[in-house]
Amino acid sequence: MNKYEKELKLIDTNLKSIESYQNGVATNQDKLNKKFIETNKNKYDVLKNLDAASWKKLNLSSAEGIARRESMLVAMHQEETRRFNTNTSIQLTLADERQRLLDIQSANNFQRNLDATSEFEDRKFEMEDDGALAIFRNNEERQRQLAEDSVTQTNIIKMKVKAGVMTEAEGKLAILENEKKFSDDMNKLQDDRLNKIKDVYSQIAGVIMDFSANRAEAESQRVTQEADKSIQVQEDKFSRELEIAEKAGLDTVGMQKKQDMKIRALEEQKAADLREIARKQFVLKKANDLVMATINGALAITKVTAQTGIGAIAAVPLTTALVAAQIGAIASRQFVGKFGGITPSNNNEGTLEKFASGGMVHGNSHERGGVKFRTGGRVVELEGGEAVINKKSTAMFRPQLSAMNSYNGYGKKFAQGGLTPGMRSTMDNAKGSWTANDIAGLISSSINSQQVFVTESDISSSQSVVNIIEGQSSIF
Repeated sequence: MNKYEKELKLIDTNLKSIESYQNGVATNQDKLNKKFIETNKNKYDVLKNLDAASWKKLNLSSAEGIARRESMLVAMHQEETRRFNTNTSIQLTLADERQRLLDIQSANNFQRNLDATSEFEDRKFEMEDDGALAIFRNNEERQRQLAEDSVTQTNIIKMKVKAGVMTEAEGKLAILENEKKFSDDMNKLQDDRLNKIKDVYSQIAGVIMDFSANRAEAESQRVTQEADKSIQVQEDKFSRELEIAEKAGLDTVGMQKKQDMKIRALEEQKAADLREIARKQFVLKKANDLVMATINGALAITKVTAQTGIGAIAAVPLTTALVAAQIGAIASRQFVGKFGGITPSNNNEGTLEKFASGGMVHGNSHERGGVKFRTGGRVVELEGGEAVINKKSTAMFRPQLSAMNSYNGYGKKFAQGGLTPGMRSTMDNAKGSWTANDIAGLISSSINSQQVFVTESDISSSQSVVNIIEGQSSIF
């Protein structure tokens, strides 16, 4: 029991004592009251402040004296009541202060425990195995730990505000800083996770790409050797048959034409086989490039968010648009020449032959499949021997070109200004506008929305460690 509690107990006793005299009914009650007042003249301020004349009036035996003594008991009770209220207020204040100190101590204890736990988790995380599976498992555990720590820190801040250690404004600022730290920590974890995905995928994809390239090269050599051998056999056979025919005096012109057709067929088959090998390589590389572009795009957006803070509100859509453009460019790649052959060029590297200045199309006729290319999301077929007229000349001589194209019923007149499917598709698409959500959706769905498989049956089991499947998995 502290001094205030002891004092309160004494005050309570004094109040009861005064009340007993006020409510007394003894025949000599006034004498008892007079003696009680005299006994306590040095205890109560209301008595200490009386002068000699006031004391004389207080001790009168008349009715006036009795009334004065009854009034004095009331004043003594009021003074004791004020002491009671003051003591109670002090004790409540002390209780509040004790609780405040307890709250501060509790907040400090929580803070120390949180700091120690965070430091332990940081060291534990740094010491963990940096293997792929461990990274992903620890990353998820770390995210849960960071979320719990962030909530705990917010509660500690609220406790400090309640205890008066922080003002309301300081508490709000501290909570915002805590949320920013949590966001930065989560961004770093996401960055680490994506980097590990990139490293693991790059290693596995590198093995697959190297293996596939080596196999494609070996297959190309085999196809070339077998085709050259078949052509040589046919040449040798024809030489013998030609020699016999010439000795017999037969017409060899027809034989030569047939021979040319056979050789051409063998050459075309050789080219088709090499083209198919190159196409498989193209599909594999395109799928790999799409995956890498998406991973790199996610990394770029994560870094922009972490580095620019509030500025990320503007920076993220810009970065997202750039990533979307890159993914769109990769997704629109078509099989060209030796490496895809949509419009085969005259060179041996398989690069796309451009017709900015016009030119001739080389390749098969429409009856043999034509020469296909993609424009504006549509496939257009030309054929070898057709001409491409440059843009300026087409604009200048459009009527003449239309007449030439429709001459003798071989073709038809240009309709609606001769817009290509690519131009019309571009114009149609231009009617709408892209929002930030559209672009973000393009990035996140660029892989998820496409079924891209690397499932060549002749890839060995060592290659099947990783299946590049972009339909049932999500990078983001």
